[in-house]
Amino acid sequence: MTPVRAPQLAVPDLGTLLAREAERVSALRADFIVRHAFWATLILPMRIQPSVTLPTFGATNGIDRIWYNPLWTRVLTPRQFGYVLLHEVGHVAFLHALREGPRDHARWNLATDAAVNLMLDEIQVPAHAWMPSSPLRPLYDRPTNVAVPGLGVFDLVHLPWAKGLTAEEVYDLLPMREPDLTASPSSGEGGGGENQVGAGGKGGAGLSGGSQPSRSGTDVGQGGAVDGPDTPDWSGGHCCPGQTCLQIPSPVTADARECLADRVVAAYEVWTASEQRGTLSAGITRLVAQLRRAKVPWQRVLQRYASTVLAKDDYSLSPPNRRWLVQADLILPSLRSERPGQVVVLIDASGSISKPTLEAFGAEIAKLHTYAEETLILTHDVEVHQVIPTREIPAFLKTLEITGGGGTSHVPAFTYLREHRITPELVIALTDLYSDFPERKPPFPVIWCAPEDHHGEKPPWGQLVEIPDADA
Repeated sequence: MTPVRAPQLAVPDLGTLLAREAERVSALRADFIVRHAFWATLILPMRIQPSVTLPTFGATNGIDRIWYNPLWTRVLTPRQFGYVLLHEVGHVAFLHALREGPRDHARWNLATDAAVNLMLDEIQVPAHAWMPSSPLRPLYDRPTNVAVPGLGVFDLVHLPWAKGLTAEEVYDLLPMREPDLTASPSSGEGGGGENQVGAGGKGGAGLSGGSQPSRSGTDVGQGGAVDGPDTPDWSGGHCCPGQTCLQIPSPVTADARECLADRVVAAYEVWTASEQRGTLSAGITRLVAQLRRAKVPWQRVLQRYASTVLAKDDYSLSPPNRRWLVQADLILPSLRSERPGQVVVLIDASGSISKPTLEAFGAEIAKLHTYAEETLILTHDVEVHQVIPTREIPAFLKTLEITGGGGTSHVPAFTYLREHRITPELVIALTDLYSDFPERKPPFPVIWCAPEDHHGEKPPWGQLVEIPDADA
């Protein structure tokens, strides 16, 4: 489909508009942090930039970039704008850039957009972020009947019949060409009822209807200057008017695939550690389980997850920004510190961990030691034997001389942290899993590192990383 040239857009002060929309993007990123740790973990590393030639509200490459068109997003409420950004991050969460394969891109784009929107509609969070027990409400508001000046009225694609289906299943059920987005594939009749087509537009993927200025930017004065040299040429067939584009980079490198999968698993663990504030769809949970079963080097799993948890800013709600809270219903936390926090390492001293496994684990801890502001190592069996502070860790890792040798229980180690009022950013525990675990989950993420041939029970909470026997 060839994009249709739009009518002249009346934008008296594009510079002011760009500044305002950039401020709203920053506010929404901060709001993500407070409301839902999973989505915040995914969006924070992404580069978000404006593009006045983008023929819709937003687009993504499915990996690390989001584009938005301020000429379109200016008409959205903050909560609607949040939904658009969330939609783009949804493509990242579901790894849509990696799952397309040889499928027709436009049809795959439509299928993934429909699946993402249905998923987003189910996300619930406490109405008041500072009151976890407050009633639940949608994370953000799905835009409906949005009037974009000079372009038309738009709705996001809504396919009720696709609820519960994967993007692949939706793709197989869609008509091959120019699908009627309101029709059920089984009935052949109009069934959706929630799609609106803008002036001169046709059904799109994430949205429907519309047209947009050419890439030159001449229709918006100096607008083309805000599109950087690495901005995609939206007129090249990647995106049709009115679509929320899924701009697949080609090719997706093996490293990018691994990094993206790691980011999704890490985001899930951060959400788990946040006391699961806000709901997640069953589709995300299933995907994370599949990614965990994939055979990847344990060192990479440990490093990626730990660095994701540690390389984050420290935000506080005391007090929230009143302007955004009152005017836009967004919670803007204040930035307290940009330094990584504390890591606590627990080492099972029962004598059941082989020397090669202990050495391999020590080598990875030596690398992670550089990420954290402070690292504390505890060796323990049924009691804590050694407490090794940051300054003594290099010497300890060289010798790995561990005292102890009785049975194993993790209750004393976590009791030690509580009694000494230590609340780390992350706990990493090396154990054979023949252990007693605290009944109550701690208020911080925990990674359990265990030999692959362990016969202990899976920990009741936390991320399990299995270490292959170095002698095998």
